[in-house]
Amino acid sequence: MPTLHVAATTQIERSIKDVTQAILDFNTWPAWSPWLLLEPEAEVSCYGKPATIGHGYRWDGKKVGSGNMAWTDIESAHLQATLNFLKPFKSNAQVGFKLSEDEGKTTVEWVMDSSLPFFLFFMQGTMKNMIALDYQRGLALLKDYLEIGSVPLEMKANGVVDTDLVRYLGVSQHTTIDAIAASMGPTFEEAFEKIRTLEVTSVGPALSVYHQMNMRTGRCHYTAAVPVSVEDTEPEKVSFDGLVSGILPACCAYKVVHRGPYRHLGNSWALAISNIRHLKMKPSKREKPYELYLSDPATTAENDLITEIYVPVR
Repeated sequence: MPTLHVAATTQIERSIKDVTQAILDFNTWPAWSPWLLLEPEAEVSCYGKPATIGHGYRWDGKKVGSGNMAWTDIESAHLQATLNFLKPFKSNAQVGFKLSEDEGKTTVEWVMDSSLPFFLFFMQGTMKNMIALDYQRGLALLKDYLEIGSVPLEMKANGVVDTDLVRYLGVSQHTTIDAIAASMGPTFEEAFEKIRTLEVTSVGPALSVYHQMNMRTGRCHYTAAVPVSVEDTEPEKVSFDGLVSGILPACCAYKVVHRGPYRHLGNSWALAISNIRHLKMKPSKREKPYELYLSDPATTAENDLITEIYVPVR
C-alpha cells in the first residue's frame, strides 16, 4: 500500500513543559486544531485523564468526517498516539510530536506515518503535501495559542457571491506553497515600486491572483497586483520590465472573509475549499482564485487585518 510520512516543524517561545502539557490535553485541541477550526459545530468528546496513556478524543462532523485519537507513549520527548479515521474512509496512522528545548524555547516537530488505500496510490504526493500544510497551519495556531494565550483568527463564510471584473497590473512569482508568505512581501514591494514608476493609480485594494496551486508538486504561481483602470492596461504601460497585466472576469465565487494575521490565511483557504466540497460544488478551471487585502498592514494592527478570499466555482 502507498505509504505516507509527513512532518512539519516550528519553534515556540515557551518551555517544553508548557508545550507538552498543551499537546497532551485534548481539551485544548479545539482551540488550535487546523481541522476542528473548519467545523466548530462538529461533535467532539474527550475521554480518559489528560496527559495519560489512553487519553483521547473522538470527533464526528459533516465536513471533517469522524475518527478518534489516543496517546500511547507520553514518557519521552517523543509523544506518540494512534489515529483512526472512520469517515470518509477507514485508515490508521501513527502520530507523534518530537520536542526539544533550548534556552526556554521549544522546537516541535509534528509527524505522521500512515498509508493510503491502494486505489488512491495516485494521490500519494498530493495527500502528503496537503497534510503537511495542515500540520504547518496547526503548529502556527498552537504557537499563538501558547505565546499569546489565544488564536487571533476569525473566519466568516459568505457563500457564493457574484464578483465584478477586475483589471490588474502586478509582478508574477513562482515559489513553493510553503514559502508563499516569505515570497509575497518582496514581490509586492517590487510590484508597488514598478507601478509607482509608471504613475499608475490603483482603483481598489491590492490583491493576489493564484494562477496555479499544484498540491502534487508543492509549487505555486501567483501575481501580486493592484487593480487599475482600463487605460492603465494599454501596451505602453504593461510593457514595463517585469510587470504583467491580467483580467479577473466577473463570475460566481465562494467567498470567505478572514480577520487576523496573514500567517493564518491558510485556514480561511482551507475553510473555503472544505465548504465547496461539502456543498458538492467544484472550483472553476478557468477563473483564478484570489485574495483582496482590504486593510493596510502599515497602519492596521495585524489582528484587525481584513482579507477577502474568492474561489470561483462552476
